[in-house]
Amino acid sequence: MSKMMSLVRVLQVFLRKLDVGLLRYGDNETTSLLHHAKKCSKKANDGDETVDCHHPIDQDMYREMLALAIIMHNYPFSYAEHENNRLIHVYLNPEVKPVSRNIAKQDVIKIYKKEKESLKFALKSISGRFCLTSDLWFSSTTD
Repeated sequence: MSKMMSLVRVLQVFLRKLDVGLLRYGDNETTSLLHHAKKCSKKANDGDETVDCHHPIDQDMYREMLALAIIMHNYPFSYAEHENNRLIHVYLNPEVKPVSRNIAKQDVIKIYKKEKESLKFALKSISGRFCLTSDLWFSSTTD
């Protein structure tokens, strides 16, 4: 078994134990987790073993969301290859295919080009004049 898969198993076991503790806390129940447990896991025929069911993943949507996170938070492209980041994604859905930094870069560039074309279209549709100004200012003193 690879190192990554063994880490995934350890994380899964830990989080399952945590889920059991969160389902019942004193006299109160965490109803959202109970609803999720009823919806996403089903009992096997003998009733002892639980079988996890995962929703199919749209890999293109996953890649786009990862690229948007990189853009929004100004992460480096290597963020897609961070080990703990991948572990979380694999835990949430084992069918996810990890993305390399080069693929993340391609996805970011694709979003940039799409937004650039959208801006061009919006500017072309303006019937009147508009003024676009920019200012770049630097302070001569440093703090």
